Amino acid sequence: MDDTTRKVYDVFKASGKSDALPKVAPQKFTYNKVDYELDGKEYVLFQQELGTRSKSLVDSVINKPEFDEMSPELQAKVLARMYSRALEQAKATIVQKIS
Repeated sequence: MDDTTRKVYDVFKASGKSDALPKVAPQKFTYNKVDYELDGKEYVLFQQELGTRSKSLVDSVINKPEFDEMSPELQAKVLARMYSRALEQAKATIVQKIS
């Protein structure tokens, strides 16, 4: 388990908030008021993109000293925002790739 994964797990255990955990990509979503339903290959690409972006965004905040000074509940909220941002970025990327 790498340091980021361990910290995310620790935040989850301390806060009890599942928002602290990374999300699985949805197979159906709306982006710019357009509905998308991904086939198997597109879904795999989307999940990979979401995972890469989630890891990058979480890494950007989790190793800052300020993060360690936050309460576990606030840490969970910060992680949830990073996952939400990663999802929107991944949607934009996959829509561009499949359009």
